[in-house]
Amino acid sequence: MIKAVVDAARRQSIWTGVCGEMAGDIQLTPLLLGLGVDELSASSTVVPRVKKAVQSLSMPVCETLPTKC
Repeated sequence: MIKAVVDAARRQSIWTGVCGEMAGDIQLTPLLLGLGVDELSASSTVVPRVKKAVQSLSMPVCETLPTKC
């Protein structure tokens, strides 16, 4: 469902974001990026971990994750 929303938003030049617990879960960060989510909004206590996770990821690898689920 997230991928469908992201794709529909992109067709209309609208950004997509995820906020809350899911956005702050660094185990889901690669998947969310791979789905094409433009923005992650999380609690200030987890932002440094999410930022570090995003910086350490390879987008080509992330983009393969949705097809593996």
